[in-house]
Amino acid sequence: MAKEHENRLKKKYGDYKNYTELMQMIIAENTERVARAVGKMSNDVFEKEAKKTKTKKALVMPDIDSVVLRAQQIRKGEERGKLISDNLRYKLNKDLKEILKNPKYTKTRGPLAGTLKKEAVADFRNTIQKIFENYTKRNPKTGVPDNIRNIAVTEIRAAVNTTKNEFAKQLQSKNPDIILYKMWVHNRKLSKVPRKAHQKLNGTEIHFNENFEYYNDVTGHYVSTPHPHAEGMEAADVVGCSCECKIIIERNSS
Repeated sequence: MAKEHENRLKKKYGDYKNYTELMQMIIAENTERVARAVGKMSNDVFEKEAKKTKTKKALVMPDIDSVVLRAQQIRKGEERGKLISDNLRYKLNKDLKEILKNPKYTKTRGPLAGTLKKEAVADFRNTIQKIFENYTKRNPKTGVPDNIRNIAVTEIRAAVNTTKNEFAKQLQSKNPDIILYKMWVHNRKLSKVPRKAHQKLNGTEIHFNENFEYYNDVTGHYVSTPHPHAEGMEAADVVGCSCECKIIIERNSS
């Protein structure tokens, strides 16, 4: 039975080196399916909202294929490897700061008062080792990385938000008589370790052409972004993030 499943996979995806490569292909394929579904859903939602308005003028809807293609091009343009490595670096920086804040690691007497004890270096070395072990663990039977959930959540959420944003952008360009707003939605139940800044943004509504702004206390950076998982956002802001954007439509009465 296992051989039969393997043959089916190879027939569909070709010869893959290991299961990690296979998972990447499967995630890429499903990401495109999600993007297409989101595009169609956006189309249905906006058409339904348009019917509620007082004016009888129908909306000119974007071509879903064009929306999906553009959204996929944006996603492919990102450096996925850099995304994960940046996340690792910020994790290390955060852990180092925690160690440095601990008073037990600082000498309090003698000519070296205020300097680090050797225990601080040892603990940070252990911290680094644990983090790298978590990032490099592989199931010896399948080769699937342990952080596959984070990878999947990140990719799928990115597809959802990028597609919705691209759809709304094209909708706006085709219908100059509408006004679009967007709301940050923090899916609390889907987040294992919620980001405080994202929690604070939950329910925040702004004009579609504006950016959401917040301070990331992990990286120490101020973030200005059109939507969750936007192109160019740092790993510390998107890896494992389950946030999304809700698009709101209004007719321009003027």
